[in-house]
Amino acid sequence: MDPLDEGSGKPVRRASLLRTAICWFVICGISATPSFVLGFDVSNNQVLAMLTGVLIFAVGYTYLDYATVLTPLRQNRMISITLRVVYGTRIVITIIFPLACLLDLMCGLFSTGFTEVLFGNTAIRTFLGALFTTLVQGVLMNLVLGVYALLIMGLVILFSPLIKGVRAWLYGPLT
Repeated sequence: MDPLDEGSGKPVRRASLLRTAICWFVICGISATPSFVLGFDVSNNQVLAMLTGVLIFAVGYTYLDYATVLTPLRQNRMISITLRVVYGTRIVITIIFPLACLLDLMCGLFSTGFTEVLFGNTAIRTFLGALFTTLVQGVLMNLVLGVYALLIMGLVILFSPLIKGVRAWLYGPLT
């Protein structure tokens, strides 16, 4: 049995909804920090709209995580490793502020331009325009994270023989 293809075999306990929500609210809150800094002036201080957008994503992630944690796909070791690496590095990149700002800036510029093309040059300075821009930027960031996840998954597949070898060396052969 390949440990990266299957779950650990241990019964999985679902975390409480509150714990799942706290996890995603923290991840989304930290990840949104560079966008808040960059978007504050552009949106004419539409903080409530940006917070609403981040809240929508945090609630969505909470629901998806809580609803799918016991599914076979989420129990797959490779998927588990990939998700942890992707969201862990997103947090680390956000903490290393200049690098995070570059990614957020590119997605933010596109989403701002998109909003202005659809609704006019001043739309972003309204609640609905800033909310729409925040949601578009969130979707773009998730697409970027999806591409990054595919790269990480490729690396996990590539290095799985090495991981299995190290695991066998550390813990003995798998039975």
